Amino acid sequence: GRFLHALRVNESFEYQLKAGDGRTAWHHVTAIDYPLLEEIGFKVIPPAYLKRETYEKSWIPSRVKVAQGSRLELMMKPDLPLERFDLKLTHQPEEGDPVEKTLALKPDSNGSYLFELPLVGNLSIEPRLLSRHGLTNESRQVCRIEVIPDMAPIARVITPNDEPAVADDDVVKIEFEAHDDHGIETAELVIYDESPR
Repeated sequence: GRFLHALRVNESFEYQLKAGDGRTAWHHVTAIDYPLLEEIGFKVIPPAYLKRETYEKSWIPSRVKVAQGSRLELMMKPDLPLERFDLKLTHQPEEGDPVEKTLALKPDSNGSYLFELPLVGNLSIEPRLLSRHGLTNESRQVCRIEVIPDMAPIARVITPNDEPAVADDDVVKIEFEAHDDHGIETAELVIYDESPR
């Protein structure tokens, strides 16, 4: 004596069952959508000494490379008020297993969730949204951030490569080179006067 009917729900609707002269009251079905991020501000601010432009996106990129010492500023605004907003962080050390940490974020007066972090090592971030109806975000947005270490600059003298003795009025040509993984803006040759006074 049971009758079944299945349908895909794309929007809210009302239904009533009829059997001969009998009919039920009207029932209402409310379609609830998965929570999603309506507005995103992804910003990486490099160290000032690098004199590079800020990296900005209106979405969460899947992968990004940044200079060590950069700062991540992340603004996320969901389409609806949430029951909970967690940000999963997975730190990737050079040796050993990944270390996971989950932060519970709170909204500001505008309904946006803000997160800031200095970037010193590789990590991934994943926002996790929970709606007031118990639904989580359907699409997982994971961003893997690769932090490029800032190595110390290297400088060396090419010529002369020994310690020549020269007269007071001789001209000595000094050639040197300098390297840095982020480029060299200026290089200076410092000369010490060791002549007797």
